[in-house]
Amino acid sequence: SDTDTAVGTVFDNDADGVPALFDPNDNDPNIPGSGPQGGRGGPGAPGGGGGGQVLIMSIGDIVIGSSGKVHARGGNGMGGESIGWTYGQVSGSGGGSGGHIVLSTASKLDLSAIDITDSTQAGDQNWTIADKDYYEIPISGVYFTEVLNAVGGRRGWAMSAVNNADLGTGMKDDGNETYAVGRGGAGGNGVVQIHVPEPTTDILWPSSKDTEIKDYLHNGDVINNDLDRDRLEEMLRIFAAPKPYALVPFFSARSMFRSKWIDTGLAELRQPSTGLGGDYPDYNSSVLAMMGVNTSTGNINTTSGMVTALTAITSGSSASLTLFEFEGRIANASSTFAGIEHFLLQPNLLRGYGFQANSATTATRTVVSAAYNSTTDTLTLLTDPADGSLLVGAGANWAIQPRFFRMATSGLNDALPDSATVRIQFQGAEESGAGTNEPGTPFPDTNTWTSDLSQLEGQRFIRYQVLFNIDAESTGVDLTTPRPLMSYFKVPFTW
Repeated sequence: SDTDTAVGTVFDNDADGVPALFDPNDNDPNIPGSGPQGGRGGPGAPGGGGGGQVLIMSIGDIVIGSSGKVHARGGNGMGGESIGWTYGQVSGSGGGSGGHIVLSTASKLDLSAIDITDSTQAGDQNWTIADKDYYEIPISGVYFTEVLNAVGGRRGWAMSAVNNADLGTGMKDDGNETYAVGRGGAGGNGVVQIHVPEPTTDILWPSSKDTEIKDYLHNGDVINNDLDRDRLEEMLRIFAAPKPYALVPFFSARSMFRSKWIDTGLAELRQPSTGLGGDYPDYNSSVLAMMGVNTSTGNINTTSGMVTALTAITSGSSASLTLFEFEGRIANASSTFAGIEHFLLQPNLLRGYGFQANSATTATRTVVSAAYNSTTDTLTLLTDPADGSLLVGAGANWAIQPRFFRMATSGLNDALPDSATVRIQFQGAEESGAGTNEPGTPFPDTNTWTSDLSQLEGQRFIRYQVLFNIDAESTGVDLTTPRPLMSYFKVPFTW
């Protein structure tokens, strides 16, 4: 017979006429002894299957609803065939290994709808509040929901009758006691990964415990303390089994790059000033200064979705200019650059600046090379061919604009839409010790950056970072969201 009450090894727990061994709906992996994943016996004792992988990558929010679950669990092992319903299984197979769950969002992970205070919504283990102490969760009234589950399967039964008789407890449906033999191993746990841009703001916790959770994550001071990453993973354990890893997203609305430390004390050309330590830059110089950036916020200045054009350092009549397709020659350069002769002494300072063959238009060409011939008093500029020909749109007057970076969005040079911000920041450092030629503790401090170069006076070493945020207006992003590109960045120094 193939009913659950018959003697034999073929089970049909839901009495639908399909043996449980071949019926994926005829078992409950959470209840030992039901169906093929934990049954009392079955021909061959097949092992549990592996959990597999679930990979969810989203540019927008990932929202897990009040009854939502993402599972990649290993299947339970099975007890070997027994004779005459004797609970004398000859072997027990191993459980399947847990799977791999990856949730990666460029926006937010929304867990706010999950009720972690209702015991009826608790996870498969039905752990109570007391169990949280083992996992270092000092939040009262919390149940583990485990909506993300990648645990391994339990092992199959073996010799349960012998085991229970030996313990004097009689015949019980449990072949996993201390003295059971011939079993496979339990399936190893899998991995759960949570990828969000900024855990401080981009994980939405259940409102009932939001304040307590954030207070714990920031060690009692949400305003002044950075988020504790170890505590973050402890909190995420409420929602996932095993304890997940908190990582950066594969794609984020925010990104950055950071330079290596630059040793300005070993610059080849310098003229030490008095009162500044002698060998280090005058970051507050009026001769060459970083422009185009808000020194308070670090954001690149924009006007109507375009990088704000800076005032030209010099200009002149087309009569003094000879143009070729990607080359411009300025005659009588010493007169044109009167008062700013440092550009003729060091023509490469003009690299990256914008050259306008017609000062009446905002179209600029990027200077990629500059050379000055003092004998002929001619300054020769070469421009980037990608910007277009100098012969197109030439006018009566030309101009050179200072520029320390070049932005472009969707192929349009100098475009930086309001939906995005680009922030530039700096750190300085003194020598870590006499003769080491290595940077010491960052200035202003390890976790603080400044966008005001003048604050770095007296610092031998300097480094910079540029932060991009394409969701500056917090409206969310998708595949069509504009993504600005910075093609170069330069920092001016004088000594």
